[in-house]
This record gives sequence, C-alpha cells and structure tokens, in this order.
Amino acid sequence: MSASEPGGPAMKVCPDCAERVKQAAAVCRFCGHGFDGRPAARGESGMTASYAGTQTTSVLAIAGVVCAVFGISVGAIVLGILGQREVDGSGGRIGGRGLATAAIVIGVIELVVTALILISVIGLFTSGPSLPSWL
Repeated sequence: MSASEPGGPAMKVCPDCAERVKQAAAVCRFCGHGFDGRPAARGESGMTASYAGTQTTSVLAIAGVVCAVFGISVGAIVLGILGQREVDGSGGRIGGRGLATAAIVIGVIELVVTALILISVIGLFTSGPSLPSWL
C-alpha cells in the first residue's frame, strides 16, 4: 500500500478515495478513512467527518434571491428551481435549498402582484371617464 516518491516523505494510498497521504497518518485527510481498522466517522448526513463542515451554498439559489430582491420575478423562479435541483443532486455537498425556495415563493408573489396591478390599471383606463349622474 506504499506509494512514496524517491526523496519525498513516505506516502500511502487511501483504499477508500485513492488519495495519497503520509505514511504515518492514522486517518485520511480527504475522506476520513481510519487506517487503524476503524470505519470513518460519519455525521448525520452520511458524509465523513472531514467533509461534514465543507458545505457550500448554491450559487443558483443566491442568484435567484438576488433576482427576487430586484423584482426580476421570472428569473427568480427559474433560478430558484435550478438551485433546488442543484442542491438535491449534490448529495449534501451543496446547501441553500431554503434560499432557492424563498426565491421561488417571492418570484411567484411578485408575478401575481404585478398581474393584479396590470389588470387594475388596464381596467381603469378602459372603463372611460366616469362622471357623476347629476352633471
């Protein structure tokens, strides 16, 4: 299981992730594999301990919220849906599902409010002038 380069530190290959680590390592720094025979420590999400704290937030979800804040409702909905798919398909490596959901909800609310305002304005201008009957 040794894979050292001449003149370099003694290295070994992790059987779980195939990364090279120092010969003296008790745990693989990449995947958390224990070389002493114990299984890797796993968190609630099923990820090894070394990956448990390295979750990133979906850029699509963030962009969706930004679109929602600036009133770009269609962009917020589309990016929110794409962000949710990205988070769901990442196996726990990417977070931000709540942001993506917020982008979708805010985008839908903006669309509904915009449609209601548009209908009201069109109705106001197409009904003609309304004068009191006593004039």
